[in-house]
Amino acid sequence: MPTPPVPNDERARRKAVVEDLLKLGYHPQGQRGGLASATKTAERREGINYPRWVRDEEAQRDKGKPHYAVESWPRKFGQ
Repeated sequence: MPTPPVPNDERARRKAVVEDLLKLGYHPQGQRGGLASATKTAERREGINYPRWVRDEEAQRDKGKPHYAVESWPRKFGQ
């Protein structure tokens, strides 16, 4: 049985959590520096797999579909 889709209000909330951590000095997923990874910090705080969620949202963005990808860090592989 597939995982049910995450409601849009929850997707927006998760994006805000990651963006708030970035503003506090946590670093983007896949980069070094700052306090720690914003996505791993959010995962520890909430018990939600934020790194996976970010990858899923980036996949939606790359397919041209509605998404909640965090746009404040560069796309992977220099895109």
